[in-house]
Amino acid sequence: MVSEVKEIHFADTPQLQSYISTSWSNFGPKRLITHEDIAAFGALTQNQQWIHDDATRCEQEGPYGAIIAHGLYILTLIPSLLPEESFRVVGHMQRIVRGCNHFRFPAPAYPGEHVHARVKLTNVQKAVSGKGVILTRKVEVSAARRRTPVVVATFLLQYF
Repeated sequence: MVSEVKEIHFADTPQLQSYISTSWSNFGPKRLITHEDIAAFGALTQNQQWIHDDATRCEQEGPYGAIIAHGLYILTLIPSLLPEESFRVVGHMQRIVRGCNHFRFPAPAYPGEHVHARVKLTNVQKAVSGKGVILTRKVEVSAARRRTPVVVATFLLQYF
């Protein structure tokens, strides 16, 4: 838990850049992955492959020996998994996701596991449009007990 959170105005690019780091933050809150959530995501996205819902077939034929969560489902959980950081961007009207680059699913997430995320700020630059600033954050979602990354992604967030 971060003891003191510094508020930094979104237009203060040098101050934001001072938080660029090669070190990961602490992990944020944990979330339980459930069969029900996996099934709901599959229904919503029409991605109902057997690897996400047929335990018997997964044990007999699947590469992981059990049902796994959709990688994209775990990716969508990231906002709810992020830790409190040592700074907070303030003074902006809106924050939007400008992109999600280089996302990978290095290991599966299983129902019944808890996942959590950590983050590091890797770049801060003024938006090419001249409207605001873009923060680049690398995020790693891991299975809590295994400490194994299940999603690694880079997000570009524009504040204006």
